[in-house]
Amino acid sequence: GGAPKKKFGGAAPAPSPPSKASVWEVVTDDDGSVYYYNTVTQQSQWERPAELDAGGAPSAGAAPPAASSEWEKVVDGQDVYYYNTRTQESQWERPPGFVG
Repeated sequence: GGAPKKKFGGAAPAPSPPSKASVWEVVTDDDGSVYYYNTVTQQSQWERPAELDAGGAPSAGAAPPAASSEWEKVVDGQDVYYYNTRTQESQWERPPGFVG
């Protein structure tokens, strides 16, 4: 339940100046679940941030996300499957148009 908690081994790193690199880290917890951690706000979430797919801040002319954005890639040990966050269905096959 709830958002995952980021685990630090010692002191938190000092904030770095903004760069072209994303502020989001992809983190795998002890159960093998993937979540996303914002190094600036120190927030964590299960949903993949849109800026990771867009390669940075979305531009004014960016197209709306496709239906495939409802899908998440899930790595379970050596198995990989895809989970639809809206319908709560999962499948082995990569959804058409899935980016991730």
